[in-house]
This record gives sequence, structure tokens and C-alpha cells, in this order.
Amino acid sequence: MINILFLTSSVLWLSILISAVVSWPLPRNVCTPSIGLQNTSKPTSIVGIGTSASCNQSALSAALLKGGIITFNCGSVQNITININTTLNVSKLNDTVIDGAGIVTLNGLGKTRILNFDRGDFRYSTPKLTVQRLRFINGRCQDVDGGCAILQKNGGTTIINSCSFENNTGPVVGQDVAGGAVWTIGGGTTMVVGSVFRSNKCSNGGALGILGSGLTIYNSHFETNQATGNGGNPGNGGNGGAISFDGLGRNNTICGTRFTQNQGNKFGGAFFRVSYNGSEQNIFDTVLVDNNFVSKNVSGLAGGLYIQGGMVSIRNSTIANNSADGAGGIFLANDKTVTLNGVNLLKNAAYTGLGAGVFCSSPVSGLFTGVTVANNVAGAFGAAFAFCSTTITLSNSIITNNTVGNPWPANACTNMMNGGPRVVQSPINKQKPATGEDAPCTNGTITKANNVSIVLNTTTWKITGTNAQPAYLGPVIIPANIYRISFTPMISQVTGARPMAIKTADINNDNFLDLVVANSNGDTTSIFLGYGDGSFKQHKTLSNGANAGTNGIAIGDINKDNQLDIAVVNRNASNVGIFLGQGNGSFSKQTTFSTGNGSTPAGLALNDLNNDSILDLIVTDHENGLLLVFLGTGNGTFRKTLLLSTGNNSGPYLIVINDFNKDNRLDIAVGNGDGNYVGIFLGDGTGKFSGQTTYYIESGPYALVAADFNRDGFLDIVTANYYGNNTSILFGNGDGTFRRKYTFSTGSGSLPYAIVSGDFNGDNIEDLIVPNSGTDNVGILLGYGNGKFRKQNTYSTGTGSAPVDVTVGDFNGD
Repeated sequence: MINILFLTSSVLWLSILISAVVSWPLPRNVCTPSIGLQNTSKPTSIVGIGTSASCNQSALSAALLKGGIITFNCGSVQNITININTTLNVSKLNDTVIDGAGIVTLNGLGKTRILNFDRGDFRYSTPKLTVQRLRFINGRCQDVDGGCAILQKNGGTTIINSCSFENNTGPVVGQDVAGGAVWTIGGGTTMVVGSVFRSNKCSNGGALGILGSGLTIYNSHFETNQATGNGGNPGNGGNGGAISFDGLGRNNTICGTRFTQNQGNKFGGAFFRVSYNGSEQNIFDTVLVDNNFVSKNVSGLAGGLYIQGGMVSIRNSTIANNSADGAGGIFLANDKTVTLNGVNLLKNAAYTGLGAGVFCSSPVSGLFTGVTVANNVAGAFGAAFAFCSTTITLSNSIITNNTVGNPWPANACTNMMNGGPRVVQSPINKQKPATGEDAPCTNGTITKANNVSIVLNTTTWKITGTNAQPAYLGPVIIPANIYRISFTPMISQVTGARPMAIKTADINNDNFLDLVVANSNGDTTSIFLGYGDGSFKQHKTLSNGANAGTNGIAIGDINKDNQLDIAVVNRNASNVGIFLGQGNGSFSKQTTFSTGNGSTPAGLALNDLNNDSILDLIVTDHENGLLLVFLGTGNGTFRKTLLLSTGNNSGPYLIVINDFNKDNRLDIAVGNGDGNYVGIFLGDGTGKFSGQTTYYIESGPYALVAADFNRDGFLDIVTANYYGNNTSILFGNGDGTFRRKYTFSTGSGSLPYAIVSGDFNGDNIEDLIVPNSGTDNVGILLGYGNGKFRKQNTYSTGTGSAPVDVTVGDFNGD
């Protein structure tokens, strides 16, 4: 598990948070779409002539009627909103691609549908409409259809890639009206890739509705969407808080997708699907969390998934903390076969009904393998399963800690067969619990299982009679909140005076992570050797020279002897210090080279800038607004070759080296904390760089990190803004340029001083950690995978600690 280690500058210690539990199991998000972004380098039509005013509804409408590839030229603005007053029709004759490049928003103003794509003949899947890197907001439609951002009718194909849909609203009630954002009806196919649907509403399918069409979804996120109808179908809707899919004979696949905080009003808090001929419903590597119903008073079913009449396959997915009157997790209605593999059903609730984990409305055959069903609560009975057939084989699974409010004698906790007591768990006692309490269930007494074949923890019983042997079910640990990460109490180590920077690496070749700390007021570098159990011993203290003011560290093999060396910046001494490693935790005495008279070196980074397989060095000169490029010789020394200006009064601090334009040559990103902008220098692979391109950020972007935060294959940049008390993200375009920034608060007066990224909760999505020096805590911002982050969770570092740097790693080998 990932551990966090941070420095507290106002006291002489570093502290370690050892990760105890890393949330509920989450999907691996390994889904690879069959398509990527379309090449729009040769557009058929360009909307706009270089000004924001020229990017308007009239110009876009003309381009859409023509079809072909459509791009935008709206001038130097980073974001442009085009107001849509009347619905825009898309060509029914030609393929159309609309590429907003991440800067274009189409705004329906709460008055009108935005796009109408009517092929006119349900028998054909052509032409194709592709919308990519666009934002659709405030679409409104009150006719017999949904699709207030995009309506696709009567054939054709719609591909939605890297788009966002927010606050689009369809009819409040209606039987066959669905999709506040997107509605596909009457043949055709819809594919959604890497897109976000947030706070959309419609009678059914708050975000997305399908009737008689095909649907495939990859790596997307549905959040806070709402089905507003009531009574179901027939009736006035309310099915599928996020998606309503009446696919007739069409298959549906959802992969690598998240459903969070969506609300239904009859069937399916997140997802509603009906099939009439046993077509496939595939859900892979997906998370459904915190989905429910508009009101607890709604007589609704399936807080998570409602699936009827299909062949169901759910794999490597988590369905957790969903709730409904009945069937908190999954409701299976007349499905032909059901396969659950690696599925976690955790902490779902059926308030007054039954089947908090899985409810089967009729006997169904299938195989449940590697399933964890834990901490689910049913008001009546069937906390884990209810009314599921004896033809289901349950193997290698854990069923534990499920509870019921009304302990019926035979089937309160887990009922495996409609009308019969096929029980995998039973109440501990048959007495009615006190008011407000739940009845706990045993962990594995199998009674009257008859023909159910059960394999639990690799020990097998073939149950053939009425008397069964007991089976032990191993424990499962479920934390209280999927969005939090738990840690044990801090472990502290004494350092030198005012530690300002920390790095981790295995410097003595024992396969355990060690620590290197720069002590600014102590003029030393401290070495802590790790034991591999989360503890460290102070091994060496290296002298940086009198009044050095050391405040930056980089680690790498500088002299090509296959042993790690240390480079430090000595701010007060205007030099860089080199300690050559021996491979056993010992280092040579410091050798230094000057960064120039009057310079104030602040940050540094090691990498091979000129492709000679020798590490080079870049140093920021904070006072003079410069980047200093030193090419390595391979023997532990460097030669200064280049000065790069970051601008007057820019105050460059920390830097990141990476390939931002995908040309296999290293580039530089620098946080100019005094100038309030990020600077980008593109490398040519010889150690030379272009002039700086700047992107203005919130106040004080001293620290930054690069990663693909929105999973589009391009590197993005996130800054920690010291004076802004927040973080900002710039989205990369893959060509060395960046677009639109978002900011995420780290708290009033937090003064975030550093930043790291990584996957800290096991969902293969980049998250952030910042040390908040002003509020004495470490903040964790968990990512959605679309470039946005959840509200910060904080962990105290102690009063007056003022944490200034952070590093992460598995320090205890778990």
C-alpha cells in the first residue's frame, strides 16, 4: 500500500503515515476503446475567423448542415461559449466530426435542444456524428423526446469522445422519454468514450437514454444525474438515474465507468435496462457508489442496477453504498443467465424490503465466482441474496457481516431459492431485535442448501441432503467511506534544523526504501535507512557547507557507476552540491559547482536532456528569473551550457521534466511562483530548448506535477498555488500546448507548498497529495479520471508543524 511521508519545517522532524486500508476494491480501468480521437488536422469547415465573436451559432449551423470535419478558430481565448437559441440540425447525408479542442462550450441557455441528428431511416447505421472535446450545458427540451444536448433519431451512429454534459434537462415525466443529455431512439448506435455526465435530468435516464439502439460506454463518469418521472413503465417513468436503456434486441457494454450519486424514482438508482430477447448486458471494471432514490419514501427497486430479460455478465466491479426500498445493489428480473466474477457488493441497503445485495425476481441460472458480499442491510430479509435459484453456483466467495431488521427464522440473511430455505447465512438468534437494531448473521452455517454447489475459501462441499457441514468464511475489512484512505498514527523521526525537501530511493541496495532530507537551517543532508516495516534509522548526516541554505534534492546515478548519488541546491551559497554514493548508504564529501554570483538556486531536476545516456541537471534561479542547464560529463561533474529566461520577477521555483509534445524529446515545465504562471520550454533533444510559453495560474504556483489526469493520453500539469490556497490543472493537448484550467481548493489559509500525484486508492486514476503549510495538515484529492478531483480529505500533521514537502512510497512492504 502507498504510504505518505511529509516534512514539517517549523519543527525538527519528518513524519510517516502508514496506509492501513485503501478503500473498497475498485476497478482497474483497463478498458481500451475501439476508437480514439478523430484526426481533425484537415477540417472541412472552420467556425470563426480568429475572434471570439465570429464563433457563433450561425457559423456553426452552416458547418453542421454541410457535414465533414468541423474545428474552431476563436482567437487567443482559452475558453469560448457559443450560445444556442434554436436547435442545430446535423447533416443526414455526410459524416460529421465536431472537435472543440477542449475550449468550446455549447450553451442551450435553458431554452432549447442543442443538436438534432435525424438520419431518417432506422435501417442504416450511417452517417456518423462524432463530437469530441466539447462541453454541452443547459440544454432544454419539452417535446416528446429527451436528448436536450444531442438527439439521435432513426438510424445513424453517434460517437461521443472526451466531452462533458452538465445541467441538461428533459421532460419531467413521461413513459418513453429519456436522456436529459443524450437520447438515441429508433435504431442506430451510440458510443461514449472518456466523457462526463453531471447533474442532467429527465423522466427516465437522467443523463442518457436509449430506445431500440445499441450502446457502448468506455471510461466515463456519471454523477448526480436524476430520473424525475414516477410510476415506472407503463407509468410516468423514473427509471435509471443515470441511464435508461430499452435496447430491444441490442447488446450493451459498459467498461471502466463510474456511477456516483445518481438518483432514480422507480427502478434503478444508477442504471435501468430492459431486454426482450436475451441480448447481452456486460458491465466490466466499473464502480457504482452512492446511488439511490429521490426520496426514501419512493417504493423503488435497485439502488444500483436494474436489469431485465438479458444475459448478464458483471466482472471486476464494485457496487457499494447504494440504497432503495428494495434490492439495494442489483435487481435481476427474468434474466436468462447471470455471471458475476470478481464483483464486490458492499454496504448496500434495502430499507424496508429484501435483497440488499442481489434480488432475483424469478429463478435464474448462473455462476457467481470471487464475489464478496459484505455489510449489506435489508429491512425484511435476504441481506445478501434474495430469491435466487438453486441453479446458481457460488464459488470462491466471501459472504459476511450482512444484517437484517426482521430476522425470519429460515431466510433472513441469505435466501438462495424462491420459496425455499436455501440459506448460506442464518440469524445468530431468532429473537426479534430491539427497536432500531439489526439482526446479525452468522458467517457460514449452511443449512438445507440441497443442490447448491458451494466453494468457499477453496474448501469444497457438494451439498446433496438436508444436513450440511459448516463452512468458514474469512473476514473482509470494509472502511466507512470509499472516498477516504485510512492511516495508522504518525511515526516521527528527528532531522536537522528546518527540513525543506525530501526524496525517497533505495540508496543502500537492500530493496527497502530510504529517505534523504535537506535541512535548510542545519546546512546538512540527513540519510535515513529503511527497515522495510515503516521504520527508519538515522544513518548519516552530510555537511552542505556553512550557511548553505539547502532546500532542494535530486537523486540519480550521476557518475555512471550504477550507484545512486545525491544533488542538492544550496540557496545561500549559490551552488549545487554533489554527493557520490557508495551503494551502501555512505557518500563522498560534497563537491560543489557555482550557479553564478547573486543567484538563488531553488529547485533542481536530473534527466538526460541530450540523449547521451548521461544525467544532466536543470536548476531554477529564483531571484534572477532563470533556468540553468548543466550537461553531465558522466564522471560526477557538470558544465553549464544554457540560460533560459522565465521573465522578470517570475520567481521560478520547482520544475518538471517530461515529453509534453510527444516527440520523444524531453521538455521543461516550471512553476513561476512570483509571476503566477507556468512556463513551458520544448526541447530539441540536444540540450537546447525553445523560448518560454506561459500559462497564467492562481497566485503562487511554486510547485507542480505532470501526469495524465483526464486519461486522454496527453500529459497534464497540476500546480500547488501557495497564495491561492488551491491547486490548478492545465490540460495538455499533446503538442506542447495546454488549455483550460480548473482550480480545486485546499482550504482557507492552507498555503500548499508542494504536490505529488499517484494512484492512492487503488483505482488506477491519478490522485493528488499536498502538504498544507498554513493549516498543519496533508490534503488528499482523489481523482475522478476526467481531470477533476473530489473535495480534499485532510490528515493533521500536528499543531505548528507547517508541512512543506511530501513523498510517497511503500515503506512497510504491504
